[in-house]
Amino acid sequence: MRITMASRVASTSVFHQLLFLPLLAGHCAAAAAAVATTGTAPVVASVPLDVGVILDLATGLGKKSLLGMEMAVHDFYAAHPGYTTRVKLHVRDSNRSVVAAASAALDLINNKKVGIVIGPQNTLQAEFLTYLANTTKVPVITSSATGDTVTQYHVPYFLRACVKGSFQAASIAAFVKSYGWKNVVLVYEDNNYGAGILPSITDALEAVDVHVINRSAIPTSCPGDRIDAELYKLMTMQTRVFIVHMLPADAARLFARASAIGMLTEGYVWMVTDDIGIALDVLPQHTTETMLGVVGFRPYVAKSTRITGFMDRFVTRYRAKYHQDPDVRVAKPTMFQYWAYDVVWAIASATEKSKRPRSLNLGSTTGYMGKLVDDLQPSPAGPELLASIIGGEFYGLAGRFRFVDRHLPVPQYEIVNVIEEKIRRIGFWSPGYGLSAFLNSSTRPGQARRRAKAGQVLRAVIWPGDSITVPRGWDFPANGKILQIAVPVRRDFKVFVKVENPNSSMQSVTGYCIDVFEAAVKKLPYALPFKYMPYDCANSYDKLVSQVYFKVGANYFITNFLAIEFQSLFILFTNLFCFHCLVVDI
Repeated sequence: MRITMASRVASTSVFHQLLFLPLLAGHCAAAAAAVATTGTAPVVASVPLDVGVILDLATGLGKKSLLGMEMAVHDFYAAHPGYTTRVKLHVRDSNRSVVAAASAALDLINNKKVGIVIGPQNTLQAEFLTYLANTTKVPVITSSATGDTVTQYHVPYFLRACVKGSFQAASIAAFVKSYGWKNVVLVYEDNNYGAGILPSITDALEAVDVHVINRSAIPTSCPGDRIDAELYKLMTMQTRVFIVHMLPADAARLFARASAIGMLTEGYVWMVTDDIGIALDVLPQHTTETMLGVVGFRPYVAKSTRITGFMDRFVTRYRAKYHQDPDVRVAKPTMFQYWAYDVVWAIASATEKSKRPRSLNLGSTTGYMGKLVDDLQPSPAGPELLASIIGGEFYGLAGRFRFVDRHLPVPQYEIVNVIEEKIRRIGFWSPGYGLSAFLNSSTRPGQARRRAKAGQVLRAVIWPGDSITVPRGWDFPANGKILQIAVPVRRDFKVFVKVENPNSSMQSVTGYCIDVFEAAVKKLPYALPFKYMPYDCANSYDKLVSQVYFKVGANYFITNFLAIEFQSLFILFTNLFCFHCLVVDI
């Protein structure tokens, strides 16, 4: 007689139930005896959920994020002692390697049968794990990979428990617009993380009539002389407004080199995106000293007694575990640790809600690491865990924790300024309100919320070079081409153009036409370096016209004569602004 698969399953199920009943009866008898003897109920056995953690443990971010997760596990179950599930962390070090991160994920899913993976730490490592998550249906949740390229495709099992890098583009564009700068230069890491923000930030800037006139890609961990070469190239440009999108370690090297060659002086504007902005409070002092005057953007977290208590406990544990130097600032947690803490809290809560103790972990049938990703079996518990995590909502260390389109929603941004040894808040940006001096949570008593006008934020910005003067955003470029302006040397019409001491270092060029020209130059939204070239026109202007036409010795000239038909064949004259004088263009 043939035995169907259904009958086999039914028989097996009955067998397991019969086998389990004596064990259950014995457990209940033991529990009753314990109550009778001690007068207290026994500790309820917990069902573990194995959770993989992939971090770069040689980095400060990796060490701190792991500590934040461990504290979250302790705090959650201390607050919920009656829960029957327990999150168990299995930690792997990705050693700053994309390959090592991928290998760690396969090991955790195949061998440790984890039901969820937290990590990886950065955007480049996350790209492979998104496909692994989709194939195995094991949710992968990162609390620090902010790059946009991770989620440019449909990856439902990849969650970002942090904000997307592109969210900050609107706040940066609003800040640039408020100061009237028209051109900016983007400086970014030459990889997918660095390039991922370019479309969003370029679009945001273009929407407020600000142009990205140059993009400077700097390879990760490149030699110092390569950074110097790129910076010297930027010095030859007119624009002095720079937006830096890098990870903190590479940004620290960039600013050290820029400071050394004089690019952190008066007239320059440097802005940094949120990955750097978040880390500003914990960078070593020798690093922040090379970033004086820099403006940073980062998600805003309101201070609270809970945050203060967590920070104090965190610093104590971190210094005890890693024996850090006396600079307490380096040991403090940042927004990334708040997100890491909150994501563990979200997982622990979702685990208890799912109520599937026998299938919380992945039941993969692959037997060795060499199996292709496509051969991995999907997790039976994955869809339920994913839905429970996405549906969860609570107030964590970083504020309201909830997923919108599989990432945290657009936050309010804090705008900060590096001032000597401290980071000072200068304003805010929030969706729907734009730039503002105060938020509802920080409005002083009796002071209504108000929007910031151009350049008006909570405090005046201290720009590079310890300057309080708002930079104009451009300057005469170093080693740039100087425009040569020919001026006629004549005895008549000196009220319009007067040249004195034409062949000496005491040369002086004045007059009404000169005043008009220089006033026009000052109105330009970019630098226009020029010098006057005296030219003897005692006999005729024709030779001077030919000099400009053939670009011999002069590019333009300012004069006081009326154009005639012959001369108009060779050069283009501007409109007449008075009867006797003209500014001539080619």
